[in-house]
Amino acid sequence: MLAIVMTMLLCPSMASADIRTGQELITKLNSTSDTLETARDHLEATQFVGEILFAWEGKSHCKPPAVTVGQAAVVTQKFLNDNPALWHNEAAALVGAALGLAWPCPKSKQGKS
Repeated sequence: MLAIVMTMLLCPSMASADIRTGQELITKLNSTSDTLETARDHLEATQFVGEILFAWEGKSHCKPPAVTVGQAAVVTQKFLNDNPALWHNEAAALVGAALGLAWPCPKSKQGKS
């Protein structure tokens, strides 16, 4: 797991949201929908995960054909909640690591676009 995380920390960010760190991402993913602001936070974090789900396909992970952005967000949320020591790292890299652990690529597809 550490090798995957370290590899993903070296990948450049491709997500457009203003979420920079794992701390910012997990705060938004864990927000409840009690208010419009927290609902927007959760939606922004889910969109952030979705951008990486598609942009990094084949580079950090090989998603199953029917996987949804919502599933990817839950996978990322669980990974972050289980690894708070990593929250200071770049959010996009942490999403890539979480997705790579959940949906690893066969050896022949890793690193290809």
